[in-house]
Amino acid sequence: MLGKIFGICFLVVGCLMAFGILAGIIGVAVGILWFLVKLSIPFLLMYAGYRLIVGARQSPGY
Repeated sequence: MLGKIFGICFLVVGCLMAFGILAGIIGVAVGILWFLVKLSIPFLLMYAGYRLIVGARQSPGY
């Protein structure tokens, strides 16, 4: 009987630890994704500015 109680306690503690680790991994993934979004915005603005200055490419019109 005491073994089953300890088994249930270990199961609950193990599940809580696993969910904590999983939440940490998801948090890191979201942080990396947010960093990539913030990094891409200046490059998109530079590209848009370059395209506005240079103008649209002309098709050869054969």
